[in-house]
Amino acid sequence: MSIVSIFAQISWQSYVIIPSVLLVVMFAALIVFAIMVLRYETFLIGIPWSYKSLATTFNISLLVMILSTMILYIVNIILYTCILQIYTTVASCPTFEDTVKYTGMSQILCYTAYEIAYLNYTYKRTIAMMKRSFPKLSAWLKRIMPFVPFLIGIQIIPDFCLDNMVTTSTSPETIQIVESITFAALGLTGVITISLDVVFLATFIVQVRKTHSDGDRAEEKFMVIATHGIGIVTVSFFVFAAYVIEWAYGIYFMQTLNSVFFGISVLILVNMKVVLYRLKMKRNDTMQAYALILPGGVCETAIDSSRTTQQTAFG
Repeated sequence: MSIVSIFAQISWQSYVIIPSVLLVVMFAALIVFAIMVLRYETFLIGIPWSYKSLATTFNISLLVMILSTMILYIVNIILYTCILQIYTTVASCPTFEDTVKYTGMSQILCYTAYEIAYLNYTYKRTIAMMKRSFPKLSAWLKRIMPFVPFLIGIQIIPDFCLDNMVTTSTSPETIQIVESITFAALGLTGVITISLDVVFLATFIVQVRKTHSDGDRAEEKFMVIATHGIGIVTVSFFVFAAYVIEWAYGIYFMQTLNSVFFGISVLILVNMKVVLYRLKMKRNDTMQAYALILPGGVCETAIDSSRTTQQTAFG
């Protein structure tokens, strides 16, 4: 049995049910994320609530990933509900072409926003470990990372053009050319993402091995980041594989499968944030305990000076 025939047996109802369930899961993840940020980055450390204190690179990137994934689920529900209407009733979907056009545009925007936020988040989490394990590579990566969002964003232009051709009388030759350009842009995005993922994965693995061999508890934070990082990068490889299968065999279920992978990645990062927060509070409790036995003012100064540093390191 071929791979095409296997996925052809999946009912169209699954294309609607899966993103509907995942949308509920992502909404719960958004609530957990919001509670964790407000609780651990303001209330428990005595910092007044403000946009500046909460709008860290980590928080913004993770929020973009959550929201773009939720919007992607909504878009997929709309698209496949319309397709389901065509396949299960004699009546056609009167707005089918417009639905395909605008959902296609929305999908590529969600994909692009997610990829940029994911690479930015993973890079920021990795760079401290990379400086120690691969100093020359980290310096080189620091120079090229500002250009990555632009290179990732290029894929939007040809994809928008291709989606717009759904509702216009465009010649087959023109469509074929635009499809080739779109494929090349998506290929470029894939190469960039996979290349960076390989670097991130190597850094995480080196960090895990180093922590195990040294047995240094001071590396606990990096161990948490590395183990979760290995998980999310592995999921990213599955995303790339699903893209390749979709383009090679025209299996639309790969889009739904990718949306599942996006959700898994978000859940891994939210869980990592929760674990890092707990580790942060554990260290704060330890410092408070030392304050009871050290001379007055010594540990208090250390605690005050560490709050901003910990907010950056653990946020």
